[in-house]
Formats: sequence, C-alpha cells, structure tokens
Amino acid sequence: EAIRKYFEYHEISLELYPCRAWESDKTPATVNKILSYLGKDGSDVSRNEPVLVMGGGVLSDVAGLACALQHRRTPYVMIGTTVIAAIDAGPSPRTCTNGSQFKNSMGVYHPPVLTLVDRTFFRTLETGHVRHGMSEIIKMAVTDDPVLFELMEQYGARLVETHFATLGGDAELSEIADEVIYRALFSYMKHEGTNMFETYQDRPHAR
Repeated sequence: EAIRKYFEYHEISLELYPCRAWESDKTPATVNKILSYLGKDGSDVSRNEPVLVMGGGVLSDVAGLACALQHRRTPYVMIGTTVIAAIDAGPSPRTCTNGSQFKNSMGVYHPPVLTLVDRTFFRTLETGHVRHGMSEIIKMAVTDDPVLFELMEQYGARLVETHFATLGGDAELSEIADEVIYRALFSYMKHEGTNMFETYQDRPHAR
C-alpha cells in the first residue's frame, strides 16, 4: 500500500510483479519468468527505463541478471529488504543464478544504478535472518574496519533484538544502526567498487 501511494503521489505509473525468491528459486527458470514480465508480453520495459527491484539477496541476483539480459543492459534500482541484501547482495555488481551443479555458476556483472537502504524493512524479518545479516557485517569488520568491529561488540546484541533499531524507538540506537550499515557498505564497496569485474581475485571479505 505504501509503495502504491508513493507512486500515485508522484504521478508515476506502477506495475508490480510479485516474485517468490527462496534459494530454491535461484534458477534460470525464475530469470526467464522475470524476463517474460519485462518483455513485450508483460510490462514492455524500454531500453532506458529503470526497473525497481525490492527484495532479498536471491531476488537481487536473479532480477539483476534478468535486467542485464533485457535489451542487453536494462538499468535497475535495488532496495534491499533484508540486511544481507542491503549491505552485500544489493549493491553488488555480480548478478547470477545457480546452475545444475554449481551455486552462482551463471551470471554477468551488472550493478544497480542506485542502491537504497531503508532499515524499516528489517522490522518484519525473522530474527534468524537478522543474525545472518549481522554475520556479513562482522565479516566486513574483521577484514576492514576496527571501529565497526567495536560497534558490533558493544551494540550487536541490541541490534539483533531490535532488528536494527526498528523495534522499540531508541533514537540513540537508531544512529548506531545507521553508522553500522554505512560502515559495512563503505567497506564492501571499497573492495567491490575498485574491482567491478573481478579482474583479480583479491576479495578479502569473500574468503
């Protein structure tokens, strides 16, 4: 409802395509479904018309790949609704799908033109999914940012309990949550942004 109202207020036409994105859906078949929707039999997305992708890490992978294939390079904006999508999969230049034998075996490099992070999405996550995202942030802290590591040591448990300060209304913790997400994103893009096409395999946060 909030999404529809936003687009109505700004007088922008909106067509929505719900797409299940579990790990078992990370297949070429899902990519083809999205491509069908983007094509002339669906919403008929033009070459320069940005696609808005909202979801978790699996959706960012398969929808990003579909956008890369549509018109050979359709731009897309990514809004991650999970912690992992917000700080890792969402801004990533890698789009992919699983093959019959290997995970992430098929894909291309096609980063989003814009990645937006909104913590309010995290309040609906299961606590286990919040912990999964925290493990990615800890990985960034260990490999790159001692300040981030200290923040995680001091506030990590509270961030999990409050789903990144989206439950409880703690203003101070909200600022900490923003700082943690910013530092995790900065650490990620410091490595990914200088090696967008993996011309070398020096990716310490991916080891």
